[in-house]
Formats: sequence, structure tokens, C-alpha cells
Amino acid sequence: MTKEKWSRYFTFITLALMCEEHVTLTTFFIGLYITRRLRSTIVSVIKQQRPVDEKILIPLATMVMSVIWYLFTVWQRNTFFPTNPATIEEFLGSTNFTILGAKNPLEIPLLVILGPLNAIQALEYDGYIKLLYLLLLFGPLAFSSFKALSALIPTISWFGFSLLSQTMAHHALGHHYETYVIPFIFGAAILGLRKDFLKFGLKGIRGSLKKIVVFDIIFLIAASPLTSVSFLFPSYTSIYFGEHERSLNEIMGMVPANASILTQNNIFPQVSYRVNAYVLPTIHLNTMIRDIVIDFANQTVDKVEYVLVDNKPDPIAMSLAISLFETRPQFKLIASRDNETILLYHRKP
Repeated sequence: MTKEKWSRYFTFITLALMCEEHVTLTTFFIGLYITRRLRSTIVSVIKQQRPVDEKILIPLATMVMSVIWYLFTVWQRNTFFPTNPATIEEFLGSTNFTILGAKNPLEIPLLVILGPLNAIQALEYDGYIKLLYLLLLFGPLAFSSFKALSALIPTISWFGFSLLSQTMAHHALGHHYETYVIPFIFGAAILGLRKDFLKFGLKGIRGSLKKIVVFDIIFLIAASPLTSVSFLFPSYTSIYFGEHERSLNEIMGMVPANASILTQNNIFPQVSYRVNAYVLPTIHLNTMIRDIVIDFANQTVDKVEYVLVDNKPDPIAMSLAISLFETRPQFKLIASRDNETILLYHRKP
């Protein structure tokens, strides 16, 4: 993008859009970033009324492409994977924004303008955790990203969402959401250092590079689950493969590769490549759609051959699964491990 190799740029944008529908918000703001970079050219074309430079069509094409792709994904979802109208508010995450009053994330910009006091209250909710979140994202690079603030424009969509949300997962490390902003944080840091390098030479950035190394070490020790002395997140899930995990892995190996399976949230990624793999949506059991969740579980368990649950990380999932088996004697326990905390059931023909 900075080298203006636009064919490669649009290849990247297309591949990014194919990953996940919410990437469209990020690519839209990338278009705004390019608009800012080309602002002098755009102003010159308007003032002098000269022929439009093809280059200034790039940001417009990016934003239009993002809007069209988003509308396409919404059509695709509504056509092939329609959402139950009774669950639409839960699906759109309205419970994340009760302070702001947004029932749909797309309402957030308008509600921030119309209700600034509500927006301030939403920002203050979990305020210290949100500040820590920003510290952990920008701190490892010694805040060098702020030397090229405009390069952070693509992060506006995610930070606007996460910092106004009441759900801790949106503003705490340990989830996949940070991937929306981390590339741009690094990119901004590189551009900021490049700016100093062009101005002062290698000596001018040597101190900044040393500072980044020091900050990296500090944040690695303080927050990374790879270290055993993390004091910011002492109860953070560490990368550990012990006897329990080996037992779970062993039981998963007992399920045929082409078999249908119902399991819980933390195990589902291991089986999600299967066409007929389903997850027990226990996260919604304490919401307004509890009855719908139970109906879904009842309908789904009749479609699968295997049910795998692990009581240690998710006792609610195991309780729900066992309650389903009370009226389904065709499901038999075929394997258990680690004092019956891991259970595998098979539906007999």
C-alpha cells in the first residue's frame, strides 16, 4: 500500500474480505486511511478541476468494495443460514451495549453522536480493564505506534466497538479479537520508526529500538501465558498439556473421522472441520433465549452419533448433556477418563 502496488493491494483486500464478514469494517477504514494519505492530491484535483488521477479512485474503490461485500455476506447469511427472529438481538450482541442502547453494532456511531453521555458511561464501564487492554496492546512496542497516528485509522472500527462494549472478552487479551488491530499497531510502529530514521538516521532510532526490546521483555514477563511469573493475569489459561489433556486427546481419537459429534465450546475447534459437528451453546443458557437453546440441544442431539463433554473446563455443558440423555437410552457411555470428568457417549443404532 505504501509502495502503491495496487494490484497486490487489491489481492490482499480480497483475501482479507474472504476471511470473515466483520473485516469489511476494517477494510472500509483502510480506504479512509488511503484517502488521508492522498488528501493533497484529492484537494488539488478538486481545486484545479483537472482530470481525475486514477490513484485517488483507490480509496473509493476500497470503501465501495467493503460495503458491497458486507451486504453480500448479510444476504448470504440470511438466505442460507437464517437466524431465528427470537434470537436476533442476542445474535447481534445487543446485550453488549445496553448502556449505549445499541441493538446492532452498526448503530454505535449514530448513538455515540446522539447520546454522548451514554457513550462516556459505556467507556467508563470496566474502565481500568480497558486501559490495561490498550497498555498491553501498545506497550510491547514502547508506544512507537503513536509516532504514526494516521496508520492507526484502520483500528478505529474495532476499538470503537470494544471500548464501548460491556463484555470483558472484547477488551481483554486471550481472545481472537486482537487480530483486528495488531497488524496495524505493528505497521504504525514501523512507519513511525521509519519517519525518525529518514529524519535522524540510524543513530536517531537506536534509542527507540533499545526501548522496544526492554518493553518487550517487561510485557512478556508481566502478561504472557508462556511465562510462569505473569502477575497481570495470574489465572490466565496457560499453555499446558498434562494428563487431563492427554486423556481428552485419547478419547477424541476414538471418534471416527467422518462421524457426527456434539461437544462443548472449548473442544469444538478440534472437530470443527467435520461437516456434522455441533456445539452445546451453554454461553446462552442464562440469557433470554434459554428455552430456544435447550430446544436446539434437544434437536441437535438426535442428529449426531457421538457426544463428548469435559466437566473440568465446562461443567454446565456436561450437566446439559446428561439431562439430554435422560430421555434417550440409545446413548451409551463408551469411554471415560480422569475420574469420569471426560465422557464420550455413542448413539446405538
